[in-house]
Amino acid sequence: MGSSRASPLAAESACNARRTAYDTRVVQQYKSLVWLVWALLGLLPGCVTGGLDLEVRAISARAPANVAVYLDVSEAGEPVEPEAGQLVLYEDGHRLDPSMTRQVLLDKELVVYHHTVLLVDNSGATDELVRAELGNAIALFAEEVTPVQPVSVFAYDGSEQLTLVAEFPRIKQARRKKLTPPKRLVPKDLSRNLNGAVLLGVKELERRLSGSGKPLGVGTLVIFAAGADLAGRTDSQAVMDWLYETRHRVLAIGYGEQSHEVEAFGKDGYFDAVSQDTISLAFEEAGHHVQNHFARGHLLAYCSPARSGERSLRIELQLPGQEGDRTGAATTQFSAEGFRAGCDPNALPRFNDSSRPSATGP
Repeated sequence: MGSSRASPLAAESACNARRTAYDTRVVQQYKSLVWLVWALLGLLPGCVTGGLDLEVRAISARAPANVAVYLDVSEAGEPVEPEAGQLVLYEDGHRLDPSMTRQVLLDKELVVYHHTVLLVDNSGATDELVRAELGNAIALFAEEVTPVQPVSVFAYDGSEQLTLVAEFPRIKQARRKKLTPPKRLVPKDLSRNLNGAVLLGVKELERRLSGSGKPLGVGTLVIFAAGADLAGRTDSQAVMDWLYETRHRVLAIGYGEQSHEVEAFGKDGYFDAVSQDTISLAFEEAGHHVQNHFARGHLLAYCSPARSGERSLRIELQLPGQEGDRTGAATTQFSAEGFRAGCDPNALPRFNDSSRPSATGP
């Protein structure tokens, strides 16, 4: 069988494409290395390491003197349930007396809305058995996540648009649901528009968060893909820049021989479905991760003694352990302009787009 030789123009185009893909991977690997170094040194924005991991997700400060912080607390990746009195507060380096702050932990679900969007690569789901396996994996994922938050599932192939597969509302008790009709997982275009799907998925996620009616939306995007973007509809660097800057949590599930191409998308976690037989297991593990992260969130509220100016806030947690105390801290800042007497710590906070924290040093 004769071999064909690509034209010089085609060869140059292919070389440029490979160079762009290589540059993107190098940039993402560099950023991942920076995150790792910061984590090891305890310099990640909003958190200070010491056994317990604390991360400020959002802060609200409003008159008369109410400060509220949505805070993640974990240890070795597992949720921690602190009591309000175990949290020690410092403003501008001064330790605050709990009798003055009257700090409480409020019910986060009164003001915080969580939602997950799952993107499923169905470009290779040309076989009915593959689609059945994908449907089972999606159901397992929803079973893990829906006890704590709703899940929206979209399929993507080489097409320009996403296909809505299912909307799973939040339920009080987990139950598996069969996906019907399965034809929603039949691909229309056998290419893979991964980059475009990510940005479209973000829009779907933000639309659901903004329409929740809650002051604070916390979103998670989960991306399942069998390899890199093939369609080339969307610039890969634009997607990597978004991944680096987004406040949303992003998980990735890779599958097949090209699964390594997907790992860079999982800035908050990556799960490898080695074969078709383990796709469901990888989806289930990713779903458990989402549920686990939900349990880390706590809504701390207190009355600040500040009456003016910008204030740095440090939150410390110290818990007893078998081999000594386990400690952790997080830092952020807020404006106390207009603060006065008359604060009720149980008043519901008002988060907005500017509520995301500005981290200060440890």
